[in-house]
Amino acid sequence: MVSENKKKKIMFIGSMIVALMFISSYASFGNNNISSSTTTIQKSTGPEYYVSGEVNGTITGYSQNALLKVSNNSSSMQKSIISTLSRMEANGSISNYVQVTDGYDIVTGSMDAYLLQHYFFNSYGASNVSVSAKSTVKLPPTIVLYYLGRPINAVVAGTYNLSISPLIANGSVVALNAHAIVNGTGAINGAIQLTTIGS
Repeated sequence: MVSENKKKKIMFIGSMIVALMFISSYASFGNNNISSSTTTIQKSTGPEYYVSGEVNGTITGYSQNALLKVSNNSSSMQKSIISTLSRMEANGSISNYVQVTDGYDIVTGSMDAYLLQHYFFNSYGASNVSVSAKSTVKLPPTIVLYYLGRPINAVVAGTYNLSISPLIANGSVVALNAHAIVNGTGAINGAIQLTTIGS
Protein backbone atom coordinates (compact mmCIF):
# COMPACT_ATOMS: atom_id res chain seq x y z
CA MET A 1 0.00 0.00 0.00
CA VAL A 2 1.06 3.55 -0.74
CA SER A 3 1.84 5.50 2.37
CA GLU A 4 -0.05 8.64 3.28
CA ASN A 5 3.03 10.84 2.61
CA LYS A 6 3.47 9.45 -0.90
CA LYS A 7 -0.19 10.14 -1.68
CA LYS A 8 0.23 13.75 -0.60
CA LYS A 9 3.36 14.16 -2.74
CA ILE A 10 1.62 12.72 -5.83
CA MET A 11 -1.40 15.01 -5.30
CA PHE A 12 0.90 18.04 -4.91
CA ILE A 13 2.87 17.26 -8.10
CA GLY A 14 -0.37 16.70 -10.04
CA SER A 15 -1.77 20.03 -8.83
CA MET A 16 1.38 21.84 -9.93
CA ILE A 17 1.22 20.34 -13.43
CA VAL A 18 -2.43 21.40 -13.86
CA ALA A 19 -1.59 24.91 -12.59
CA LEU A 20 1.32 25.27 -15.07
CA MET A 21 -0.89 24.14 -17.95
CA PHE A 22 -3.55 26.71 -16.99
CA ILE A 23 -1.04 29.58 -16.76
CA SER A 24 0.62 28.80 -20.11
CA SER A 25 -2.81 28.51 -21.76
CA TYR A 26 -3.93 31.88 -20.29
CA ALA A 27 -0.73 33.61 -21.50
CA SER A 28 -1.27 32.24 -24.98
CA PHE A 29 -4.84 33.60 -25.12
CA GLY A 30 -3.67 36.93 -23.71
CA ASN A 31 -1.10 37.39 -26.48
CA ASN A 32 -3.71 36.68 -29.12
CA ASN A 33 -5.97 39.36 -27.68
CA ILE A 34 -3.20 41.97 -27.71
CA SER A 35 -2.36 41.19 -31.32
CA SER A 36 -6.01 41.47 -32.36
CA SER A 37 -6.54 44.88 -30.72
CA THR A 38 -3.37 46.29 -32.32
CA THR A 39 -4.57 45.26 -35.77
CA THR A 40 -7.94 46.93 -35.19
CA ILE A 41 -6.29 50.25 -34.25
CA GLN A 42 -4.14 50.20 -37.36
CA LYS A 43 -7.15 49.58 -39.58
CA SER A 44 -9.16 52.42 -37.98
CA THR A 45 -6.49 55.06 -38.71
CA GLY A 46 -5.98 53.82 -42.25
CA PRO A 47 -3.84 55.27 -45.05
CA GLU A 48 -4.04 58.83 -46.41
CA TYR A 49 -5.20 59.71 -49.91
CA TYR A 50 -4.65 62.80 -52.07
CA VAL A 51 -8.09 63.51 -53.51
CA SER A 52 -9.48 66.13 -55.87
CA GLY A 53 -12.65 67.02 -57.73
CA GLU A 54 -15.19 69.70 -58.53
CA VAL A 55 -17.57 70.99 -55.85
CA ASN A 56 -20.11 73.80 -55.47
CA GLY A 57 -19.65 76.40 -52.75
CA THR A 58 -21.92 79.23 -51.57
CA ILE A 59 -20.57 82.75 -51.06
CA THR A 60 -21.49 83.90 -47.55
CA GLY A 61 -19.53 87.16 -47.29
CA TYR A 62 -16.40 89.17 -48.06
CA SER A 63 -13.48 90.51 -46.04
CA GLN A 64 -13.32 94.22 -45.24
CA ASN A 65 -10.17 94.59 -47.34
CA ALA A 66 -10.53 94.95 -51.11
CA LEU A 67 -8.12 95.78 -53.91
CA LEU A 68 -9.24 98.16 -56.65
CA LYS A 69 -7.10 97.86 -59.80
CA VAL A 70 -7.26 100.51 -62.53
CA SER A 71 -6.15 99.44 -66.00
CA ASN A 72 -6.59 102.93 -67.50
CA ASN A 73 -3.57 104.87 -66.23
CA SER A 74 -4.44 108.25 -67.73
CA SER A 75 -4.05 111.20 -65.35
CA SER A 76 -7.73 112.15 -65.75
CA MET A 77 -8.81 108.62 -64.76
CA GLN A 78 -6.51 108.58 -61.72
CA LYS A 79 -7.79 111.98 -60.57
CA SER A 80 -11.38 110.85 -60.99
CA ILE A 81 -10.76 107.60 -59.02
CA ILE A 82 -9.09 109.48 -56.13
CA SER A 83 -11.94 112.02 -56.10
CA THR A 84 -14.49 109.20 -55.97
CA LEU A 85 -12.66 107.37 -53.19
CA SER A 86 -12.36 110.56 -51.12
CA ARG A 87 -16.09 111.19 -51.50
CA MET A 88 -16.91 107.58 -50.54
CA GLU A 89 -14.69 107.84 -47.46
CA ALA A 90 -16.47 111.04 -46.43
CA ASN A 91 -19.95 109.50 -46.67
CA GLY A 92 -18.93 106.22 -44.94
CA SER A 93 -19.20 103.93 -47.97
CA ILE A 94 -15.55 103.03 -47.33
CA SER A 95 -13.54 103.44 -44.12
CA ASN A 96 -10.12 104.11 -45.62
CA TYR A 97 -8.03 103.75 -48.77
CA VAL A 98 -4.31 103.78 -49.63
CA GLN A 99 -2.72 103.99 -53.06
CA VAL A 100 -0.40 101.04 -53.75
CA THR A 101 1.57 99.78 -56.76
CA ASP A 102 -1.32 97.62 -58.03
CA GLY A 103 -4.04 100.20 -57.44
CA TYR A 104 -5.85 101.07 -54.21
CA ASP A 105 -6.16 99.08 -50.99
CA ILE A 106 -9.61 99.81 -49.60
CA VAL A 107 -11.17 99.12 -46.21
CA THR A 108 -14.90 98.83 -46.83
CA GLY A 109 -17.55 100.63 -44.79
CA SER A 110 -21.30 100.60 -45.42
CA MET A 111 -20.60 99.07 -48.85
CA ASP A 112 -19.21 95.55 -48.90
CA ALA A 113 -16.67 94.49 -51.53
CA TYR A 114 -19.34 93.24 -53.94
CA LEU A 115 -21.33 96.51 -53.83
CA LEU A 116 -18.07 98.43 -54.21
CA GLN A 117 -17.32 96.50 -57.39
CA HIS A 118 -20.85 97.12 -58.67
CA TYR A 119 -20.45 100.85 -58.07
CA PHE A 120 -17.08 101.12 -59.86
CA PHE A 121 -18.22 98.97 -62.79
CA ASN A 122 -21.20 101.27 -63.30
CA SER A 123 -19.09 104.42 -62.92
CA TYR A 124 -15.98 103.47 -64.92
CA GLY A 125 -16.72 100.27 -66.84
CA ALA A 126 -15.50 96.74 -66.15
CA SER A 127 -12.79 97.15 -68.80
CA ASN A 128 -11.13 99.97 -66.84
CA VAL A 129 -11.35 98.74 -63.22
CA SER A 130 -11.50 95.47 -61.27
CA VAL A 131 -12.11 94.64 -57.61
CA SER A 132 -10.80 91.58 -55.77
CA ALA A 133 -11.33 90.47 -52.16
CA LYS A 134 -11.24 87.40 -49.94
CA SER A 135 -14.62 85.69 -49.92
CA THR A 136 -16.02 83.32 -47.32
CA VAL A 137 -17.26 80.10 -48.94
CA LYS A 138 -19.46 77.45 -47.33
CA LEU A 139 -19.28 73.87 -48.64
CA PRO A 140 -21.78 71.04 -48.09
CA PRO A 141 -21.08 68.89 -44.96
CA THR A 142 -19.91 66.03 -47.19
CA ILE A 143 -18.34 66.37 -50.63
CA VAL A 144 -17.37 63.69 -53.15
CA LEU A 145 -13.72 63.83 -54.22
CA TYR A 146 -11.76 61.28 -56.22
CA TYR A 147 -8.66 59.17 -55.64
CA LEU A 148 -7.44 57.53 -58.87
CA GLY A 149 -10.99 57.71 -60.23
CA ARG A 150 -12.53 56.18 -57.11
CA PRO A 151 -15.08 58.38 -55.27
CA ILE A 152 -14.40 59.14 -51.62
CA ASN A 153 -16.80 60.99 -49.31
CA ALA A 154 -14.84 63.77 -47.59
CA VAL A 155 -16.21 65.31 -44.41
CA VAL A 156 -16.11 69.13 -44.48
CA ALA A 157 -16.25 71.38 -41.42
CA GLY A 158 -16.78 75.15 -41.29
CA THR A 159 -16.19 77.77 -43.99
CA TYR A 160 -13.19 78.59 -46.14
CA ASN A 161 -11.56 81.73 -47.55
CA LEU A 162 -11.11 82.15 -51.29
CA SER A 163 -9.81 85.00 -53.47
CA ILE A 164 -12.07 85.59 -56.47
CA SER A 165 -12.50 88.22 -59.16
CA PRO A 166 -14.94 89.39 -60.39
CA LEU A 167 -16.90 89.22 -57.15
CA ILE A 168 -20.37 87.67 -57.04
CA ALA A 169 -23.32 88.41 -54.75
CA ASN A 170 -23.74 86.79 -51.33
CA GLY A 171 -25.74 83.59 -51.59
CA SER A 172 -24.45 82.84 -55.10
CA VAL A 173 -23.15 79.36 -55.91
CA VAL A 174 -19.64 79.11 -57.35
CA ALA A 175 -18.02 76.08 -59.02
CA LEU A 176 -14.69 75.18 -57.44
CA ASN A 177 -11.76 72.82 -57.85
CA ALA A 178 -11.00 71.15 -54.51
CA HIS A 179 -7.81 69.37 -53.43
CA ALA A 180 -7.23 67.72 -50.04
CA ILE A 181 -5.64 64.85 -48.14
CA VAL A 182 -8.12 62.54 -46.39
CA ASN A 183 -7.69 59.52 -44.16
CA GLY A 184 -9.59 56.24 -44.26
CA THR A 185 -12.58 57.73 -42.41
CA GLY A 186 -12.95 60.59 -44.93
CA ALA A 187 -11.74 63.25 -42.48
CA ILE A 188 -9.64 65.97 -44.11
CA ASN A 189 -6.07 66.21 -42.77
CA GLY A 190 -4.92 69.83 -42.83
CA ALA A 191 -6.46 72.43 -45.12
CA ILE A 192 -8.59 71.95 -48.20
CA GLN A 193 -7.36 73.92 -51.23
CA LEU A 194 -10.04 75.67 -53.29
CA THR A 195 -9.75 77.53 -56.59
CA THR A 196 -12.42 78.77 -58.95
CA ILE A 197 -12.93 76.65 -62.07
CA GLY A 198 -10.66 77.95 -64.82
CA SER A 199 -8.29 79.85 -62.51
